[in-house]
Amino acid sequence: MSLAGCSCNNGGAVLELPAPSSSRSGKTPAIKGLVVMEFVKWYEKTRGREAALRAYRSLPVELQVHLDPQRDNFGLLASTRIR
Repeated sequence: MSLAGCSCNNGGAVLELPAPSSSRSGKTPAIKGLVVMEFVKWYEKTRGREAALRAYRSLPVELQVHLDPQRDNFGLLASTRIR
């Protein structure tokens, strides 16, 4: 996982990826948390818990604070918006 930055929105975490070079609407696209949760589940199932923890530890601290490695799916919620 290589996420570039993060911000908070109405008390909920919003993880941000680098903006694409062009967008028709001019807005940064967002990914539903459910998609990321499924990726995290798949990654841990196929690579193992230790690999998932290494990926977590390789994230910038600004992103780590929004995740909890002690919780299922690192604490991600389906309602989390990821930009």
